[in-house]
Formats: sequence, structure tokens, C-alpha cells
Amino acid sequence: MMIYKTLAFWIGSIIFILYGYSSCRLYKPFAYFIFGLMIWSLTWPDAFSITFFTQPTYKMATRGIEVHLVDLCSIVLFLYLIRTSRNRQIHSIPPTTLPQLAFILVAIMSWMLVEGSVANPLATHPKLQFTLGMTRVLELNMYPLYEISKLLRGLLVFWVTANFARDAKAIRIVVFIFSVLLMYFTAKSLFLRYGMGIHRVSAGIGHYNNFNTFVGLMGAFILPWAFATKNIFKSAVYWMLILCALVCIILTISRTALAAFGLMCIVGTPILLLRYLDMKNLFFIFLGCLAVAAIGLKSADALLERFTQLNPTAASLTQRTLLNNEAKMMARDFILGVGMGNFSAWSMLRYAALSQAEVGNFAHNSFYLTMAEVGYLGLAAFVMYWLRYIQIGWATFRQRIHESDEANFCTIMGVNLAVVFLLPQLWFQFTYRATPVYMLVHILLGIGVAQYLNIRDARPKQAPQRVRLSRLPS
Repeated sequence: MMIYKTLAFWIGSIIFILYGYSSCRLYKPFAYFIFGLMIWSLTWPDAFSITFFTQPTYKMATRGIEVHLVDLCSIVLFLYLIRTSRNRQIHSIPPTTLPQLAFILVAIMSWMLVEGSVANPLATHPKLQFTLGMTRVLELNMYPLYEISKLLRGLLVFWVTANFARDAKAIRIVVFIFSVLLMYFTAKSLFLRYGMGIHRVSAGIGHYNNFNTFVGLMGAFILPWAFATKNIFKSAVYWMLILCALVCIILTISRTALAAFGLMCIVGTPILLLRYLDMKNLFFIFLGCLAVAAIGLKSADALLERFTQLNPTAASLTQRTLLNNEAKMMARDFILGVGMGNFSAWSMLRYAALSQAEVGNFAHNSFYLTMAEVGYLGLAAFVMYWLRYIQIGWATFRQRIHESDEANFCTIMGVNLAVVFLLPQLWFQFTYRATPVYMLVHILLGIGVAQYLNIRDARPKQAPQRVRLSRLPS
């Protein structure tokens, strides 16, 4: 039966790609529909995907080689962009592509050095065999392929977005989809919490920390539009969406996401007020503060119980420190790391006993996790990637802040605020590795790079001066 399902999936995928590409060629606005579908499909990571060679009981962010609707949409747009390259400027190597390729190369080199499959020593453990021991064979040579396949998929999504999302229509689609999704997630989260009694909601994105990162990124992107919109009704809708993102984050009862969202607002609000200081925005900021205070009072008991009793902050930090120490041990013993996705396996095989960390867990700090799995060389490529985008985001922001085009300014400001929100998450959470979050981040970074390319391509190019041989001195 599984063979027939797989065959049906591949036939359907080929039909979708051919039909989508043909429709884009015959009717150009259909390409914007595919772009919107690529973003919208991330909301249902399980419903629109199929996973091959999966190990669902193994503890890692990616548990198989995934093929998702977002991949099919990106392939359609890739073919469309290549076919229409005569009518639009295509950048074969957009900025930040090279650091991404360097990181992928290191990940492949690390995978080539890993061992084969080994027996799980916890499979017969009396207390852990029904949790970590359920994965009886640790396929050390397969887990890196799961992550490497995701890296390649993310690179394609980034490339497509950087080359496609370069006009106002594409940005309007992003804003519209984010707005609809934030309202949908808020309604679903409230129903799950108060209608079904679920204590920490995830609304279909997987782990609740994946969910709060996902909505936080969308909320950060929307914030500049709330300030810039002149129409008071539309502005009120945008401010309501910011509140929706905050409600979703609170309902996940997450320390890091809540602090990161607050940091994003603290960084973004003064900058935006310098450009959009008026009574409308001051009024909505006042109402927002009242709403935050009311939500805080309503949620105070649940938050305090979570942060002081169920999972005390001090104990959580201690456990994360132990996991970071475990990562240092792995990076010390393996020149190119243990292989992407193999942290949990090596924790069970050796390092949990040495570090006294939780058995089979993995570092929540994305930088330490990267260092353990692909070594210091991979960590350098990972850091270089983020430094390169921060440089691009800052340069684009400095250019756009002096321009009168509000849409362009709001776009780059929204992407930069999303990065501000994400950076604390990278330090304290593993959510960046989760497929929906990973793809959304690459879409947002692609939008930011597209803004940078628009500025760079608009600069006048000086023709090289030619010197006639007859004018040269004899």
C-alpha cells in the first residue's frame, strides 16, 4: 500500500509542477499565487508533506527526508524565473548564497566522516527503553542526510524569494498572508487553550516553541506597517495583529519567545516613531500598553507557575549549560563535528554520561548545536552567514530610511525586526532547525536580500573608459 501512496505522490507532484509552470507562463499573475501558496503551505507542515526514510522516535529537529508543498512551489517558481530571465534581472548568486553553500559543503564533509549504524545502548535500559530506547538502531550515517536535504531545500526557497519578491505586489501578498495567518492562529490558539483545555498550544506547527517563533516572525514583519499606514482602520487592524502574535506567544508560555518579542518591540518602536510620530500611533501605543497589561494580569498565574514551579528558570539554565558543555566536548573530539542531527545519538552513546546532561537531548543553543555537529569550521560558516545578512539589512535600512517610499522602508524594517526577534531564539532555542521556521526565515531573508538587490540594481553603472591607441604617447 505504501508503494502506491508514494507513486501517487510523485505523479501528483510532477503534475503540479508542470501545471503550475505552464500556468505561470500563460498567465503571469499566477506566479504570485504560487508564491503566496509557498508561504501559506508552511502553516500545515504535516498535511502537505511526505517524509522518506523517517525515524519518528529519534530526538532531532528533522526526522526524515521531507518533501513539502513549499518545495514544489519553489521548483515551479525556479523554472518560471529561469524561463523568463530575459524579461527580468536574475541574480544567479544573491548575497548570502556563498556562506550558505560553504555551510552546506562543511555539513557534507562532516557527514562523509561519520560512522555507520550502531545499536542504541538505551534500548534495554529499564527506565528509558520506552522513550529514547524506542530507536533501537542509531543510523548515524542517515541523520545528517535529513538535515542536509533541508539545507538544500532552504537554499532554493531563499534563491527563489530573493529573485521573485522584488516588486510591491509580492510584498502585498506577504503582508496579506501573514495577516490572515495571525488571525487564524490566534482564534485556534484561544480555542485550544480555553475550549479544549490544552495548557501550552502549538496550533499545528509542531512543538510549541516552533509555533511561538513562527508567529513572532510574522508579528515582527507586520509591526512597521502598523506605524506607516495612514488609514486609521487599517492601522488598527495591523495593531490588532501585533496583539494577536503576542497572545499566541503567551499561550505557549515560553520565556525566550516572550522576551524576544518584547526586545523586538523595544528596538523597533523608537525607530518607527522617529519616522511616523503622530497622534494615531501614540494613541495605538497607549491602547497596546493597556492591552498588554490586561493580558499580563490574566496570564500572570500560568506564567509564574511555569517559570517558578513546573520548569524553574534557574534549573532550565543549568540544564542548557550542561548541554552546551556536551557540545564543546563533541567539537573537541571531532574536527568536523559528529554530523548534523547526530547530537542526540552521541549524547546517548557517550557524552551524557560525561557531562551529566539529560540523556538523548540536544543543545538548544543553535550556535553550540552547530559547533557540535559540524565543528568550528561549520560554526564559522554559520556565523558568517548571519553577519553577512546583518550587514545587508543594515545597509538597506540606511538607504531606505531616507526615501519616501513607505512600502520599501516597511519591508526592510520588518525583515530586520524579524531578525532581531530571531537572534535570542538562536541563542536559547533550537526552533530555527524546525522545517516551518527554517523555511519562513529563508523567505524573510530572501525578501530582505531582494530589497538590497533593488537598490544595487538601480545605481547607475559607469561604462568602462576606453583609450584609443592613437592617443597613447609614442
